[in-house]
Amino acid sequence: ISQIAELISAHKANQVIFLLNTISHIDVLKTLTAIRDQNVVCKVVPGSMDYIIGKSNVEYFDDIPVLDFELPAQTAWNRFIKRSFDFWTSGALLVALFPAYAFLYIIQRGKHAIRETVQIYVDASTTFSLVLFKPLKKHRFLNFYRFLGYIFSGDCSFVGAPVIRSRQGRFIYYKPGLTGLRQVYEDRLFRTSEKERYEMHYLQTYTIWKDFEILLRAIFTDNKSFLDY
Repeated sequence: ISQIAELISAHKANQVIFLLNTISHIDVLKTLTAIRDQNVVCKVVPGSMDYIIGKSNVEYFDDIPVLDFELPAQTAWNRFIKRSFDFWTSGALLVALFPAYAFLYIIQRGKHAIRETVQIYVDASTTFSLVLFKPLKKHRFLNFYRFLGYIFSGDCSFVGAPVIRSRQGRFIYYKPGLTGLRQVYEDRLFRTSEKERYEMHYLQTYTIWKDFEILLRAIFTDNKSFLDY
């Protein structure tokens, strides 16, 4: 499993089939994201016909049922819709908020505000660099505006993975977000496994409307954002 990406390239594979009675669902999701940029079709042989991820089309190899495997968050259409929303919304906010940002930036620069490049774990082997003003909470607006720039460039998203300094042991990769499903419910979740299940649920049931719902919850509730980690 750890070499799946290299094996696909070496053998020029065009399909990957997972046997769910020999690999956990979490490992399947981890593997799927590891090969997200490779042009392969992923299918699963379910442990039982009761377990289906997303919209599945059943095929048969002899008498063995094989289901199409697809994470809604990674389909081309959903990625296009999400990116379009991030691009246009962040662009509009960057323009609208620029006068306030410029004014506060000049003031803080006169006070010798410190900018720091923060290396943050996205998964066990991937780090993401954010150039932010320190301390984070004191410069919330300035850092929020800078984060909009990362969203506009496509490095981040409004709704995505938590931005956590010690995010080692992660099982799945997706863009860091200003907020997210896990972040909205963070204060109610105590075990790492619970938090990861919320992230899995987001990726498995993703729609753009879910992003809107999460953003509204984030606005009207005191949830954690990237500035709180």
